[in-house]
Amino acid sequence: NFLFWQYATMWKNKYKKGSKKTAVNYSRIFYTFLESGCTLQINVSHAIQQRVGKHLERLNNSAVPNDALDECVEEVIGLMSQSLSRFYRSDLYEQYRKHVVGHSENLNHSI
Repeated sequence: NFLFWQYATMWKNKYKKGSKKTAVNYSRIFYTFLESGCTLQINVSHAIQQRVGKHLERLNNSAVPNDALDECVEEVIGLMSQSLSRFYRSDLYEQYRKHVVGHSENLNHSI
């Protein structure tokens, strides 16, 4: 999800209406992260996946809109926020925190 967010944000920041490069990069993002069964498929609703895919059908006839990935990005950010919140409440995070705090105290004593 994080990689998708990164690529979608870069795509939007470099967006140029009608640019062939913009369209090619949009296609790459779709086929890498959104197409059913793709290698790095992100977790978004089927409805959003289909709406984003519709832009591919129109690539030859019109430009991809600047906000084409916004809905996906919003959903991914929401999912990442929920995951992070759950992680902070988990035993695994507590173990990690104790481990890191223990190592940093050992470093402070040796300096």
